[in-house]
Amino acid sequence: VRAPLVPYTKALNALKRRKVQEQLVGRIDGWLMQIEEMLGSIEQAQATASVLQRLQQGNEALKAAQAGFNIEDVQSILQDMDDAKEHQAEADRLIADSLTAEDDDAIAAELAALEDLEGGGAVATPVAVVTTKEAAEAAAVAAAATAAATAAG
Repeated sequence: VRAPLVPYTKALNALKRRKVQEQLVGRIDGWLMQIEEMLGSIEQAQATASVLQRLQQGNEALKAAQAGFNIEDVQSILQDMDDAKEHQAEADRLIADSLTAEDDDAIAAELAALEDLEGGGAVATPVAVVTTKEAAEAAAVAAAATAAATAAG
């Protein structure tokens, strides 16, 4: 009667060992999962530390670049630039408004009179940058008068 109990006992012991091994495998799988999570957390922490370090370096570089000026300096420079633009625009307006067709005629007459005083010779005229339409027309009249005087002489 005892013979059938031995295989039963062996089978029962084998099932117990299997259950213990499965529990160990389950624990080991849990530990492996925790290790993987820990490694992921470490990698994330290292990446975060690297990003923060780069942000700090960038912030320090920005502060160093901005050390030479403050907001008041920037505002002052921008105001000076606006003032210079307004001044130039006013000068351009005055130049454009100052020459009229009558002025062109007077300039041409004065040039002709000067040429007559010189004996019909061409008078050297300074070269200037033309910035307005009226000034360009005056230069054309003067050039035509000079060319006519040279051709006549």
